[in-house]
Amino acid sequence: MSNSLKDALEKAGLKTSKPDNISKRKPKSIDPLKANEKHQQQCNFCDCCKKTAPDVEFYKHHNQSIQANWLCIVCADKHFIPDEARQSNQSDFAMRGTFRRRYGRTKIFS
Repeated sequence: MSNSLKDALEKAGLKTSKPDNISKRKPKSIDPLKANEKHQQQCNFCDCCKKTAPDVEFYKHHNQSIQANWLCIVCADKHFIPDEARQSNQSDFAMRGTFRRRYGRTKIFS
């Protein structure tokens, strides 16, 4: 008689589900270009007015009156930041093609 359920199952012909070829598998090769690539997540929080908006974009501006870089359209227009300083095209409005600035010309991303 078998002393354990495992011994009884092995005697009946059942084997463990543990694969034998685990050590034979190749390790995943890491592509150096993809490893260094930083994926930008969609940001919808304006650092200036501290509100959530669907039109937040990243601006590299030289306006010293505000320290924020993620700005909504309202804050960018209010602080006279030109759209040429906009670095991202990730907002919901920009993806739909309805991103329009009131201060100055709207930058066109191609």
